[in-house]
Amino acid sequence: MQFQLIRFFLILVIAIGLAVGTAYIISDILKLPIDIINVVDTVIIVLVGIISVNLIAKSLKSKVGDYIGKTTSESISLVVQILGYTIIGIIALTTLHVGISSALFGGTVLGLV
Repeated sequence: MQFQLIRFFLILVIAIGLAVGTAYIISDILKLPIDIINVVDTVIIVLVGIISVNLIAKSLKSKVGDYIGKTTSESISLVVQILGYTIIGIIALTTLHVGISSALFGGTVLGLV
């Protein structure tokens, strides 16, 4: 258990370092004002959110699976994951001060590509 906790914090520090480095490179190239605190907050929110959503979906699947069946519980788990990841994405974009119209436009362009 202690090794997993150390590994988690090591991954968290590496992810924050990569995010901050990438943010500085992108902000320098595109001349965008990016605050380092917002990037660190966003990385922490995304990592904690992903872990939380996965734990909730996994525990829901195991607890509810006994009552409603394996296939239905897996479907409910998938819906919970999709909704959770969507909420995490919205919160992360809000933390980075990205407008909703910009996010929708970027999603549309990405979807077309």
